[in-house]
Amino acid sequence: MFIISLFTSLLYVCVSGKEEKVCDSDLGCFRIHEPFVPRLPTLPKKIDVKFKLHTRDNYDEPQHLSIWNIDSIRESFFNSSRPTKFVVHGFLDDTTVDWIEDMKNAILFRDDVNMFLVDWSSSSQTLDYTQAAADIRVVGAKLARFIIFLRFLTRAEEKDMHIIGHSLGAHVAGYAGERLNGRLGRITGLDPAYPFFEDKPPEVRLDTTDAIFVDVIHTDADADHKLGFGMDQAVGHLDFYPNGGQEQPGCGNDLFDYMADHGVIQGGANYVVCNHQRAIWLFIESVNSDCGWKSYPCGSWKDFKDGKCLTCGSTGCFRMGYDADKNDLPAGGRVDKRLFLTTSDRDPYCHEEIHHVKVNIGKNKDATTEEAEEMFVKLTGEVAQSDDVNVLSHRSTTKIEPGDSYGFVVGSRQPLGAIRSMDIRWVPREESWYMDWYSSLMGWLNEETPSCVFLEKVEVSTAGEKECEKFEFNCGAQELLSKQTETIQIGACK
Repeated sequence: MFIISLFTSLLYVCVSGKEEKVCDSDLGCFRIHEPFVPRLPTLPKKIDVKFKLHTRDNYDEPQHLSIWNIDSIRESFFNSSRPTKFVVHGFLDDTTVDWIEDMKNAILFRDDVNMFLVDWSSSSQTLDYTQAAADIRVVGAKLARFIIFLRFLTRAEEKDMHIIGHSLGAHVAGYAGERLNGRLGRITGLDPAYPFFEDKPPEVRLDTTDAIFVDVIHTDADADHKLGFGMDQAVGHLDFYPNGGQEQPGCGNDLFDYMADHGVIQGGANYVVCNHQRAIWLFIESVNSDCGWKSYPCGSWKDFKDGKCLTCGSTGCFRMGYDADKNDLPAGGRVDKRLFLTTSDRDPYCHEEIHHVKVNIGKNKDATTEEAEEMFVKLTGEVAQSDDVNVLSHRSTTKIEPGDSYGFVVGSRQPLGAIRSMDIRWVPREESWYMDWYSSLMGWLNEETPSCVFLEKVEVSTAGEKECEKFEFNCGAQELLSKQTETIQIGACK
């Protein structure tokens, strides 16, 4: 009896010399060793992974399916003739958060699919990130086991399955795909988490061997690992970097604005994760969007901002988002360049056109070096206008030197037509919010002369499939007073 119970027990912990491991008779053993997270996973029995099925037959109320419960599957609305989607949340989340509901609704509105929401909140909802990162090896194994069980019972095929994972959920998808030997049709990583995963070998993180097609959207990457939660490393067949993959428009707003809109706690939380969650919202919008979500291959975001990648080139352009699997991949299956595009600061996020703006600063005898905190640009074409876009980083100031040139990109929600004018306004650096208030008061009382730079020339180039269209504005030495909008007309500046 003892021997039988020993071999049939569902889980146990072993210590062999210096090797510590946690094992499950169904999932196998998980060890602490390099290069994995330096923490033993929680006992698999204590990691409760729920699989909640939604279809067009049960839009709102999920059906709970489980491994080895044959009736839960046979009595459900699961249909193996339909494609199957799995959505996996990340650290601190569960399946009740708004974005999960929005993604589920968007996909079911468009496609008749089996939609599983994978809930691993028993491990994700903890302040111990290291433990959660260790536990996802078990979560991924349980997801893979569930998929194998579905295949065995229903003849559903892995090639028709798509896992969408955010943050740690992206690596959960990777672990599941690895156990399935890469037979999954697709994995989409939405800003995969970087702590313990960046620059690690493929077996530790999401990579191209985990599915037939792997696409990744990076929105909170930080190569220096100081501020971002997401990976900077390209790990998919296609890696998209909206707005450079780091600072997302609208996410640099004041903390107090978030608190005013969403309350102190939720507003503070939204402020912290704004960049990290932007990948989610871009993907959700892409599900039912008519926009092209066109991205351009380029060596770096700096090169892209400098106007060096305004055509699709020999690599080609690629569509980001839900329809990324419809792209034609090159021989070898992987694009070896990062894919860049711009988006708006609010929905609808998608930009149909991208424009590169190059500004030359004049060397007028009265010109001085100024420090700009913000610079807003709006383009007007024959057909439409762009938004008023802050083209400078909210994390630092930019020195405007006489004789220098500055390049940046401005997107537009719809094609503008031939560019006819550009509005430009810059805001000088203030030491602090109270100095900003003080200088504004003194300027009002004493009619203080605003700071000034001189604009000599502006070039606007609209990105295109094979070539870009260029418009020039020759300004001479036009004054740009701080905090005042100047409209630069096509042909000549005033």
